[in-house]
Amino acid sequence: MLNVQCWARDAAQAGKKHRRHQLPLEEKESLKWLVSYRAVSEAQKLCPGTMLISVGDREADLYELFHEAAKIRRDLGFWFALNAPATGRSSKTTRRKNCGRG
Repeated sequence: MLNVQCWARDAAQAGKKHRRHQLPLEEKESLKWLVSYRAVSEAQKLCPGTMLISVGDREADLYELFHEAAKIRRDLGFWFALNAPATGRSSKTTRRKNCGRG
């Protein structure tokens, strides 16, 4: 583990959800995913022969993270699971998307 962040929501910050489109990334909880990805990217520079993996959950689905990652990584890939609640099925489908440029 290269980067671990522990945090809890401040009760005084409750109710920010309706302002999420106006707030800059630096004021959002989502920043934690970009901070974590950057830590992995910096470590990757020190060991280019080793593949390091940054893991995030669905909250890590940030344009800023993917944009930054695509500029740095040639072998960028994403694994994701799709639920199909509208069909009544509870099974998940797992897929991999390779966004490499090389």
